[in-house]
Order: sequence, then C-alpha cells, then structure tokens
Amino acid sequence: MENLKEQLCIEISDAFCALSKISGGKLHVLGSLLFREKKDFQLKEALAGFLKEKAGELSAYEEVSVSWVSANAMLVPSAVFEPKSMEALFATCFTKQVTATELDYNRISELSIVNLYEIPLWVKSFFVIKFPRALIQHEYSHQLRGIMKQAFRLQVQVNVYPGQMTIQAADKNELLFCNAFEIQHVNDVVYYLTFALQQMQLAGKAGKLNFHLQADAIAGKEELSAILKQIDTFKSMEITFDSEKTIKYQELCV
Repeated sequence: MENLKEQLCIEISDAFCALSKISGGKLHVLGSLLFREKKDFQLKEALAGFLKEKAGELSAYEEVSVSWVSANAMLVPSAVFEPKSMEALFATCFTKQVTATELDYNRISELSIVNLYEIPLWVKSFFVIKFPRALIQHEYSHQLRGIMKQAFRLQVQVNVYPGQMTIQAADKNELLFCNAFEIQHVNDVVYYLTFALQQMQLAGKAGKLNFHLQADAIAGKEELSAILKQIDTFKSMEITFDSEKTIKYQELCV
C-alpha cells in the first residue's frame, strides 16, 4: 500500500538549506537558500524565515528528516565504536578540536558501521525547539542505506552541493568508497570522481553513476554531461541525474 504520509526532507549545511516534500509517494521541491550569514543566531533567523515561507509549520508534517551535509564525518566499525570515545575517534581523522556536544553518530546496521560526524550546536538546538521529533542524520547515513539496497552491481552516487561534493560507491553488496571533497568549479567534480574511480580500479567498469545536483551547486547537468562523455573512465557507465531518488533516500531514515 502506498505511503500517504507527508514527509518534509531538509538538506542543510553551513552554506545552504534545501527543502523538498514527499506527499503520496511523490517528491515536490519547495526551494533552496544560500546562507549569507555567519553567526549562529543569524543562521537560525534565516533558516526560520525560509522554512516558514517555503514549508509552513513543521508540525503539519507527519515526518521531518534532516540531512546534515558536512565533510567532517568518518565511518567506524561498530565493533570498536563506543559513544564515550567519540572525541578520541574523531581526532584520529581530523585536526579540528571539537567537544562531544558537537559530535553525533548514526548506526548503519546494514554495513555494521557507525557514521561519526561533527554537527554544530545551532543545528541541533534549532530543530529540537522547532520540531523535537525531527530526525537528524548525516548525509552519508541515508545515502549509504540507499545505494546498498541496489549494490548487487556497481553503484556510484555523487552529490554536488555548494562548495562540496560527496562520493559513495558499492559493488557486489560491499561498500567500496565514501568520502567528501571541497570544490570550487565543475572541473573539481570531474577530477575527484575520476581520481576515486581510478583508486578503486573501477575506471572503465560497467555500472550506474547517479548525480544529485543541489539547486545552488556549481555544476550543471549539461556542462557535466558534456565533460564526462569525453572521458574513457565513464564510457561504460550508465549516467543518470536523478535527484528525486537521492532525496527519497531520507525515507529510509524515518
């Protein structure tokens, strides 16, 4: 039976916020906002106004899912993860000093891993006050759940956001790659993707390559398609630009 619940899907980083609604199984894009502000209270004010304008009252939605987009995230085997060790684990990969209150984690049982990530207090406090039932997870968490449901053959998911991109790859029901990169130009997207596939020895292998291009991202579909068609690495891949499928991965987290 089709799920008739209304779910508000929020993608957010310290640079942007994008809103979509899933209603009757269909996705409706509501709008996006680039943050010009830097201070926490300014970000909260801008976010509150944007949500009210584009989404209305959050209490009207049966489900609200929040996808936090940040490069400061790491995957840890479940067997070695302990919440009390979050700061120490985070410090093994990142030099930035953070406290436990600025960290959170999502368990991904399908892969027996934990996604440990930094998330600022202003994001947590905003949604706790505005909608206490909102489920906040890192972008990696629902993206990995989504591609692992199709990973009997090579699946590469690339999400391009303002200032950053993420790449996840899986094949034969195994996770091969998951990382984030800072970007400034469409050529950066092509470079990091080509580099990742070459490192995994997947260049020229048949599979599916899907892009989610957030509305305010630096890369456009036409420009990106034209570049990829000229590179042998991607000649055997089925290339799609299906943002709807990618955003709908948030349904797996509620």
